[in-house]
Amino acid sequence: MKLYRFKTFRTSYYFPQIGKGDRFLYGVYFPFGRMAKCYWWLFRHCSLLRKFNEAKNPDLVFPYSHLMELLPNNCKASFNLGTPGPEQKISMLGTDAEGNRFFAKYSEKPKAMSLTRNEWQTLNNLKGTGLAPSVFDWKEDGNFCFLRTAYVEGTTFKQLGLGKDVVDLAIKISQRHLFDNKTAEVKLQTSLSHGDFTPWNMLVKNGEIRLIDWEMADERELGYDLFTFITQINMLFSSDKSANDAISENKAMLDLYFQSFGINDWRPYLVAFSERRMKYANDKDDKLLADRMKQLKFY
Repeated sequence: MKLYRFKTFRTSYYFPQIGKGDRFLYGVYFPFGRMAKCYWWLFRHCSLLRKFNEAKNPDLVFPYSHLMELLPNNCKASFNLGTPGPEQKISMLGTDAEGNRFFAKYSEKPKAMSLTRNEWQTLNNLKGTGLAPSVFDWKEDGNFCFLRTAYVEGTTFKQLGLGKDVVDLAIKISQRHLFDNKTAEVKLQTSLSHGDFTPWNMLVKNGEIRLIDWEMADERELGYDLFTFITQINMLFSSDKSANDAISENKAMLDLYFQSFGINDWRPYLVAFSERRMKYANDKDDKLLADRMKQLKFY
């Protein structure tokens, strides 16, 4: 399969020759910024530009031949090599010989393998719920993890405010558990949380929000996903506004969520969220994130 390389500042993407019916394969990349969008348009529409970026031997850059052995026979696939670092993994979109679409992940680094394994276990836990895609294939040895799932159809979720549709989805997720939390030591209610509950992990089809990328899923205090949604958008799109102000603007929706679980005072859950996020920020030496999360302890 002939591949064409699309390089960005952070990583590289590889695409086969894509026909009209295979354009979903371009979904492994989404451009941000005017220049990126312009170059991306040229890459998709200019065959000469793609020819100039033809990959002569992709095995020199990533384990292409090994991946093709793991993927279905005679499939067509595109590849996102991921951001370099301990969590780097290769993400793929593809279609098999019968035209069935799929998504896949391949991890080699220990941290990335742990995340991919966690996603596989979570998807199995959610089988039949309609909340997450079905697992097609799983392979693991001491050197790699490989996960292949159903392709999730939908358009990009563009809403940056916390609406009732997002709250309703968070409630459905929070009604499930990964672990038995009914012990005397538990002071706050916990539930399953997606872990990266943000617009860029949401797709919309027929008015329904569908979540992708479950690798950060875990049992956490109620509200973790909604607090994540609010603070992530605040940092990326309204960084001049304090995290506390962002929480206050969404108080009505947070009240709606927590009252569905019989909780009127949700500040202890916000404090628990801030402590988790502060630890995450400190582990990554992200002082800016740590400072913003520390504000929430005094909401």
